[in-house]
Amino acid sequence: MIKTLTNILKQDKEAMFLEYSELLNALDSGITTKITINNRRLNRTDFEKQILIDMKDDGLNEYREEYNEVLME
Repeated sequence: MIKTLTNILKQDKEAMFLEYSELLNALDSGITTKITINNRRLNRTDFEKQILIDMKDDGLNEYREEYNEVLME
């Protein structure tokens, strides 16, 4: 049981690393990028209040919505 759990955890770590690598490779090397890694469990409501961007009446809400969707994935 412990060996199986260890293998599962290793596979999860490898999958996260591969996804992170894929993200980094997708970024243009000519731009400045800020990546925040949140390594703790969050309540969904708290996350939405603290992290997501609020909508405004300035014609840029489509970008805010797209950014918020990415964060929620």
